[in-house]
Amino acid sequence: MRSFLIGLVIFFLFCAFSMDLCKAQGAEQITNFQSTIQVEPSGSVLVTETITANCLGNRIRHGIYRDIPIRYREGFWLSFKPTFRIVDVQIDGARAPFHTKGNGSRIRIYIGSKNRLISQGLHTFSITYGMSRMVRYFKDFDEIYWNVTGNEWAFPIIKAKATVLLPTRARFLKYATYTGKKGQRATMAKMTDMTEKSISFETTKPLYPGQGFTIAAAWPKGIVVEPSFYEKILFFLKDNLSILSAVGLILVCVAYYGFAWMKVGKDPDLGPIVPSFEPPKGVGPAAARFIKRMGYDDKTFATTLVNLAVKGVIALKARGSSYEVQRTDLAPKEVLSDEERGVLGILLGIKRVISLTQANKSTIDSAIKRLKNALKLQYEQTYFKTNSLYLIPGLLLSLCAMAALALGAQEIPPAIFITFWLTVWSIFSLFLLKKGFQGLSGFFHVPFRQKIAALSGMVMALVFSAGMVLGGLAYTALVGPFSLFLFYLIIFINLFFYRLMKAPTMKGAKIMTELEGFRMFLEKAEAPRLEKFIPPGKAPEIFEKYLPW
Repeated sequence: MRSFLIGLVIFFLFCAFSMDLCKAQGAEQITNFQSTIQVEPSGSVLVTETITANCLGNRIRHGIYRDIPIRYREGFWLSFKPTFRIVDVQIDGARAPFHTKGNGSRIRIYIGSKNRLISQGLHTFSITYGMSRMVRYFKDFDEIYWNVTGNEWAFPIIKAKATVLLPTRARFLKYATYTGKKGQRATMAKMTDMTEKSISFETTKPLYPGQGFTIAAAWPKGIVVEPSFYEKILFFLKDNLSILSAVGLILVCVAYYGFAWMKVGKDPDLGPIVPSFEPPKGVGPAAARFIKRMGYDDKTFATTLVNLAVKGVIALKARGSSYEVQRTDLAPKEVLSDEERGVLGILLGIKRVISLTQANKSTIDSAIKRLKNALKLQYEQTYFKTNSLYLIPGLLLSLCAMAALALGAQEIPPAIFITFWLTVWSIFSLFLLKKGFQGLSGFFHVPFRQKIAALSGMVMALVFSAGMVLGGLAYTALVGPFSLFLFYLIIFINLFFYRLMKAPTMKGAKIMTELEGFRMFLEKAEAPRLEKFIPPGKAPEIFEKYLPW
């Protein structure tokens, strides 16, 4: 029984192997991949690849294509760009038509004519090309590290061979082979021959689609001329010109912004701040917030409504998870400011009540726009300046830096597109994230409906942020990881100086000093001191008066 079971297993394994073998013989595949890498005294290489493929008209119809790296990354940000030239292309020993196309950091060589099909069966494709500066220089030896087949083939490679030829006689010091997918260190290959001028390798098992064959061979120094220190500097500048240009433009941009800030954006000296028991004269709480923040935000509108209620012209009523604004028909306790009259007129008009809900969004938005425009017209240039015009040179320098990064990519049009798209998407995503975190403030102290709205806003912000991450990955694939870092550094610098460039005028600085003093009174004054300055029985009245503040 044991012998029978063993025999049965062997029979099924034989059948499966035979089926796979039959299937492989009838499939498109590379039966033999031979590469000869001639190392030249200058450090360049002349490579001849002879590729025998079984062509059945399925995926191999007009010919094959070969992807060859022409840009390498060394570390996080350095690039290495050797020159590349095609010497000869043949099919079955005869000169063949071909064309090339840039593909990221690679060049794709299409062998064959798009107007002509090749016959079914075995065909041999040959490519001869040269690449400069492919020798790596170390302290005690020089080395060639070469991906023989590449990892982009969609077909299995049954056998791959590689031979490295040196320009003069030399003893190979060490060697290594690697097979598999990119990054794998295992090997299914061996060294087959070594002479005074050459060393050969071959695979011991077939390579599956996506797998490659890499070799490394080292020899004593002096066989190949090593570039001088100054030549290395020139190569470095040439290889990384786009990134170095972008870094230089960023430094100029930061220097300009620093100079502009010193000139117009530096805040005046506020002087000593002392507690003040009353708010500044002639400035309401909404205007004070607008001046203090040097811009509008949502709390400015809420402050306006609370101040209108304190003045007695409206009543604010809680209705479930929202509020109602009701007209009181009472004479105002204090004179209304221009912006308060504008908000009141648009929000209520001839109506007596309005709910602050989504149904009245257009009316509420109109009131907010009226408030924002009124505050900007009355206070912006008088109490502070945004100095927006001074941002234009910095923005232009930033755009030039982003363009320099995009021009460093092998595929420039997609890099320009992803740069533009990612800029807009990132700024919008950051805006949504800011709004999302603002909506979560006080999350545990708001009604359930507001909790749902806050969570929905944060989920939307996170979804857009995920798009920003995916866009960043696409940008990295095209331009590089360090370029992505510089890209977001540029955005951060501009957002930072956009906030920093705003500056109060002398009149605004005086108001801000008084506001800080009043803040000290409201936030830090102790109860015994409050009792000293507030007459008996007046505490509720004072609290209501200062509630908007």
